[in-house]
Amino acid sequence: MSFFLTSNKILILSPHIDDACLSAGGFISRFSKEKDIHILNIFSKSSFTHFGVNELSLNTRIRKREEKNAYRQLKVNIYLTEIEDWFTSDLLKVERDPILIKNKIIDFIQNLKPDTILLPSDMSCDDPDHQFVHSIKDLIYPLAKIYLYNNQPYLSKVEQGLYKMTGYKKTIKVLYDFSVKRNMLLAYKTQLLKNEIDGVIQFDKNNGGELFYEV
Repeated sequence: MSFFLTSNKILILSPHIDDACLSAGGFISRFSKEKDIHILNIFSKSSFTHFGVNELSLNTRIRKREEKNAYRQLKVNIYLTEIEDWFTSDLLKVERDPILIKNKIIDFIQNLKPDTILLPSDMSCDDPDHQFVHSIKDLIYPLAKIYLYNNQPYLSKVEQGLYKMTGYKKTIKVLYDFSVKRNMLLAYKTQLLKNEIDGVIQFDKNNGGELFYEV
């Protein structure tokens, strides 16, 4: 059996609040009772919603509440770094220090000491925050076993069957209860549209579950 499924302490690096659920919510819902799962939401301050721009502090509180509701029935440890996402930093002209952010993430990992770390793949996503989190892969490689997850909902927007991950050692497929993940995603009322949620679930169904890639 893959180390991915036998390791006990797992850290999921989530660019934004909702990304861990979008891409690994099935894994989380299936294994949260038997594994020590931690989620670090890196760019957790945001004024973005699907209904327009919202006041930063209010919107951040709403997103935190949505995250809490998504995992309310699961045993999951959630952390936030309180850093603005690219949309908000650009909107408010806030300068982000990439070195400081990377050091903060590495310090967190060194203190937590996870067996396994999940982070975004480098495929089918032009979101700067996803790309940033992926870019620290080589820095944290010595600290734990690294696996990549698909960037959802971006992959669900491309034609099914065209997507294929290449260049990694092994693909791990995790089957889960699709209805549970759907209900988790419905908690993100200001962030996700129904068609995005439907696309994510359909993508997973087409692949027989969530896919993860060993680095």
